[in-house]
Amino acid sequence: MTDPEAPSRSSGVWAVVRRTGLLIVGGLLTLVGLVLLVLPGPGIPLVIAGLAVLAPEFPWAQRHRDRITDAGRRVLRRSSPNAQPGPGGSGPDEPATP
Repeated sequence: MTDPEAPSRSSGVWAVVRRTGLLIVGGLLTLVGLVLLVLPGPGIPLVIAGLAVLAPEFPWAQRHRDRITDAGRRVLRRSSPNAQPGPGGSGPDEPATP
């Protein structure tokens, strides 16, 4: 008879299966995205999706995902129509001063 308080071997097996599945799916998304950076297709979203799948299990993927999302937020802030002018600059609706 098995001890109900003993750690289950099957939980360790499922952890390995889950981690392997995430590695395969995230790796494929990232690799296909990298290929599509030079070929026509949605490369950047696939790279981000691949890193998002890998990030919960791999710290290096989380760091890269965070860097990419921070860069995307900076670009969106700069390109938004309500962007505030920087020092010495004019806003999007204001004429530039000579």
